[in-house]
Amino acid sequence: MKFHPKFVVWELTLACNANCKHCASNAGLKREGELDTSEAFNLIEQLENIGVESVFLSGGEPTLREDFYEIAEKITSSNMSYGFITNGLVKLEIDFFKKYRPFAVGVSIDGTEKTHNEVKRYLNAFKKT
Repeated sequence: MKFHPKFVVWELTLACNANCKHCASNAGLKREGELDTSEAFNLIEQLENIGVESVFLSGGEPTLREDFYEIAEKITSSNMSYGFITNGLVKLEIDFFKKYRPFAVGVSIDGTEKTHNEVKRYLNAFKKT
């Protein structure tokens, strides 16, 4: 019996605009040697070829990648679905998401306004999110 993943979580970047106390990835700066756009597209094609159905983009803050929208579009055009998690501290292109609908969007909220701001180490994070 041959097995292959149906669902993949891809840590797209370590770049992050927050400094969360609980960050398991130790995110902040972009990781040295992160895949460039063509390498990312190649990986997407490989995932499609082995039968992956859904890709969940995480980070860091995945939307900080300059090619985030290109990657999401490529996943969709490769007959897979995508989702992502965001800290909500970025401006998102809503019209893009109307066209290339993610199966899920996770937004990190870490408690009350005071707690959330303290955890994120970001002034007014709660209101901005």
